[in-house]
Amino acid sequence: MEQARFVLGFRQGIDGFRVVAILLLMVGHSNWEWFLDDGGLVSVNLFFTLSGFLVTVTLMEEWRRDGSIDVKSFYARRAIRLYPALIAVTVVGLAMGVSVLGAVLVLSYLSNFAAAMEFDIHPLTHTWSLAAQEQFVLLAPLTLLLVRGRWRIWAGGAIALVMGIWIWRFSYWTSLEESLRWVYNGPGRIDAILIGCLLAMWFYHRGEWKPNRPIVVASWVFLLAYASGFWPPGWSYFTVGMVALQGATAVAVCWAVVQRGTWAANPFVRHTAKISYGLYVWHYPVFRAPAVQALPQPLESMVGWGTAFFVASISYYLLERPISRKFGGRFRRRTVQLPAASLV
Repeated sequence: MEQARFVLGFRQGIDGFRVVAILLLMVGHSNWEWFLDDGGLVSVNLFFTLSGFLVTVTLMEEWRRDGSIDVKSFYARRAIRLYPALIAVTVVGLAMGVSVLGAVLVLSYLSNFAAAMEFDIHPLTHTWSLAAQEQFVLLAPLTLLLVRGRWRIWAGGAIALVMGIWIWRFSYWTSLEESLRWVYNGPGRIDAILIGCLLAMWFYHRGEWKPNRPIVVASWVFLLAYASGFWPPGWSYFTVGMVALQGATAVAVCWAVVQRGTWAANPFVRHTAKISYGLYVWHYPVFRAPAVQALPQPLESMVGWGTAFFVASISYYLLERPISRKFGGRFRRRTVQLPAASLV
């Protein structure tokens, strides 16, 4: 069996990357039209690519160790990690007007299709990205078992899907509204996850790639510029722009995995990384709560951000962590590495 040239382990840079991504998402949902108004789009791309990377490395390490994938334990770990907070926020969503069908779609990881078809699940619309990610997670180990761990076939399938999505994206354009429905919120965004898978396979079989500083700086400048809305929405935005966005995202993920900076050890960064999944789940309902939206700026943002951090912290320490500690040990991996979910 081929020797792995990359072992994940604990990588502090990934925690820092996760914090940057969640803060960018929150800024994008804060309706600050003068500052990073498209931060949500860029943030989701960062999360998707990181997720594809981490999930794929997790599966590759398990396959190399055991010659198979314990699908039951893999799914159980995901459910234990993600469902407690998701169920809690869905209950709050029901209280805020989400229909029972909408709640079922959210808990079934189908909210991306609901968003694409303009089915009202407000204020849980943001869960479309979690749904898209978990649909990939559902299929990833099954497809790996189908090809019996032959990574070249798996990589070939991922490349074919990425190319197919890009061709579809270039040819599908009919109107801004349609692109917003299917490209911005729909299944057409999984190319970002698949790029993360391909990066993981490269790292695992070829070793780490450490992009040089000018490439890293240029990539982050492009990501922040794209998030600022400098590129007006239109055909080029959803085609050429999103391919370029994916390239910059891939560089940023590689940088996060290999960089050894100490800034991610900052107490604020470490705490925010711990509660990042809770921030993802809770921030949007908090920001869209009528009592918060009724406040004038900048008080609205101060109350919204403060409440989101408070609720996410409570969710992590009183709900997510206790449940994970109680039940997670039954399905624990035998290797020490980062959680597979990028939204954690």
